[in-house]
Order: sequence, then structure tokens, then C-alpha cells
Amino acid sequence: MICTFRDKGIIVIAFFCLVQACPLNVFAQSTVVPPEAKPDSTIMWHVTTMDENEFFGVIIERTFDYVRLDTKTLGEINIPIEQIRQMKIVEEMRIVNGEIWPENAQASRYFLSSNGMGVRRGQGYFHNIWIFFNQITFGLTDFASLGVGMVPVLPSDSFPVWLTPKLSLPLAGKDGLVHVGVGAMLGNLIRFQGEGFGLAFGSMTVGTRDVNVSVGLAKGFDEGELSEQSMLTFGAMVRTSRKSYFMVEGLLWDLDNEADGAVLVGARSAGRSVTLDFGLVIPVIQGGGSIMLPWLSVSAPFGN
Repeated sequence: MICTFRDKGIIVIAFFCLVQACPLNVFAQSTVVPPEAKPDSTIMWHVTTMDENEFFGVIIERTFDYVRLDTKTLGEINIPIEQIRQMKIVEEMRIVNGEIWPENAQASRYFLSSNGMGVRRGQGYFHNIWIFFNQITFGLTDFASLGVGMVPVLPSDSFPVWLTPKLSLPLAGKDGLVHVGVGAMLGNLIRFQGEGFGLAFGSMTVGTRDVNVSVGLAKGFDEGELSEQSMLTFGAMVRTSRKSYFMVEGLLWDLDNEADGAVLVGARSAGRSVTLDFGLVIPVIQGGGSIMLPWLSVSAPFGN
């Protein structure tokens, strides 16, 4: 049974690595111009072209061959229909002080832990922490995602691989203010005939994808044995600009020993192709002083 899980994990890892290596337009849908895309000075549109250029503006003309868009930066431009990859209406809440803020594509996680929100269908990201920790996460639906990860550099011929399935359940509509997430990390060591390791977790998030707070519980297992310890997590995220977020995250390793844990404080800078998380890790250890360690991770979004 363990070999079967490990073999499946290797296959899934290979598939996701292949997906990551493919051009981004593999995920692109065919040219779609929605029927509601008609001249209307009150509706702002976000147009993405086949070559990944993005334009924001109102439609002033639509023909069989092109869409004429009135933009603030480029004025009136004609975009050929055959070059349009996607068209979406920009929600009013996305326009802040006359500037359009894109949706937070990685709202489902803080520095380390996952929260109650999900990865959008067709979207994904590659996440790397200090070179060693690597994971690819992809949204299968708006409510279900799958991650696969590994630590390929260890001083031995065995290294850990894992899968992270997750369900995100909105309690008040698709984009409601309360989300509950449940999932697991299922791991094993390549070339190691064991019963695996991992954890099951659940979390509740209150707020939007730009401003939210979360609390969660996790239970670990190793070699088929369930851990007696339960881990408590909490996190918060506040968007401060178009590309910047302030984040804080806390981990309490054992609910029975409230003195052991860590706090992460820092920020996220979300560019179009690369997102950088940076900050400080402050371990809290019973009977000892606290020290500060740097935190750095990089992620790259892909998909829709």
C-alpha cells in the first residue's frame, strides 16, 4: 500500500513538473468575447491578449473583427478579436483611488500555513522557501485544489515528497466573508519503506481575499501513529497597496504546552510574474529566550 502511494506521488509530481514547464497558454481557453461585452461607458473591462498583455478600459465599439477599448493610459485602441484570450468585467471594489487592483491570486495561504480560502479554478503557483521546500499548487475547481511538493536536497539518498489535497467551503456564497478549509498533507520518503507521515488540518477564515483573519487546527501522524499533540495556527492579511500585503502568522506546536511556538511577521510583494514573501520568524521556546530569523520565499503564478 505504501509503495502504491509513493509511486502515485512520483507520477503526480512528474505531471505537475511537466505542466509547469509548458507554456502558460496551455491553460488558456479559446478566444472568448462574452455577449455582454458591448459599448457601455459605465462598465470597466479587463482584456488579456494571447501574448499575455493586459488592458483596462471601457468598450466604445465592437465589431466582428475587433473591440475598441478606451483606456486611460493608451487612449483608444483596437484589439483584434482573434487576439483576445479573456475578457472580464472589473468589479467596482477592484478600483481603488482610480487604480485597478488585480485579485489576490494567493489569498489561500500566509507565509507557511493554509487558510480557509481556495485557489481559483485553473490557477496555480509554484512556491519555494529557502531553496529547499518546493511545492506546486493547482486549483481543480473553485472549491478544490491539489498540491505536490518535495525537498530534493538532503544529505541522504531519500527525500520527502507529499501531496496536499484541500477543500474550501464558502459558508455565504462563492465570495462570501466566511470560508472553511479542510485538507491534509500526505507524505513519504522516496526509497523508504515506511508508513508515511503527514497531517490533517482545518481552518476558518473571515474576511475578503484582501483583508482577512484565520484560525486553524492540525493533527499530525507518523509511521501510522496519530500524534498526541494538536497544533493551533492563526493568521491575518491586510492589503496595503496594489502589490503589497502585510501579514502575520502564529504557530502553536502543542496546545498542551502553550510556551512552544513561533510568530512570523512580514510582508508580501505580489508582482505579475513573481511574488516575494519576506519577514522575521520569532521562535518562542519554553525556558529560553527568543531569537529572530529571516524568512524568504518566492512563488510564481501560472494558469488563467
